[in-house]
Amino acid sequence: MKVPTEGNAVFSYGKTMHATLQRFLAGVKERADAAQGALFGTPEKAEAKNLLSQEELLKIYQDVWIDDWYETKWRKEEYRVKGQKSLKKFYEQLGGQAPGVIELEKGFNLKIGPYTVRGVIDRVDRLPNGKMEIIDYKTGEAKGEKNVDKDQLLIYQLAAKEVFGWDVEKLTYYYLDNNSTVSFLGSDKELEKIKEKIIGLIEAIMKGDFAATPGQFVCQYCDFKEICEFREM
Repeated sequence: MKVPTEGNAVFSYGKTMHATLQRFLAGVKERADAAQGALFGTPEKAEAKNLLSQEELLKIYQDVWIDDWYETKWRKEEYRVKGQKSLKKFYEQLGGQAPGVIELEKGFNLKIGPYTVRGVIDRVDRLPNGKMEIIDYKTGEAKGEKNVDKDQLLIYQLAAKEVFGWDVEKLTYYYLDNNSTVSFLGSDKELEKIKEKIIGLIEAIMKGDFAATPGQFVCQYCDFKEICEFREM
């Protein structure tokens, strides 16, 4: 029906945090790539030199800040301070060591049955054992593994295996609000189920099947809850 939707503070803040970490880690990766051919210095010293300063991280945050869709100046300042605190904690958790980032914003085209799914992976790290960790950033409250929606990272695991040939050891959601993580790895059964789910969704779209699927949680965050006859509040 092409009804336009408003932006909101959560999206502005989330995009700001993603852009900050992407630029920061791109700088770390650039330094690491430039230092790869160096003949001098211990690996520990090299890793420390690759890490940008906390001041550089906060300057990036200031530069990429999205100023739109905050309800009040007070609310905007609340988000700004929350982001600064989160980034400082993120930096502290690095412990002076640059992470082994090998990919940022890595795009992929994944074939599932007769269809192609496009996506972008936030971050891929190489672990000390040579395997990969796929990381996706989330703003909002952290969830335990039993409650987390695994679908997004399972799709990334499929792309890692079938498109890039990576050996993935773990999938991680990094929750920025309290700097906690939830990690897991999809089983073969889970990967087959996500393929079936994707094919089912695509085929429903192709048939024009947009039957309402209301629920209190879904409807709470829906842009169209005020005009939808099926809403559950």
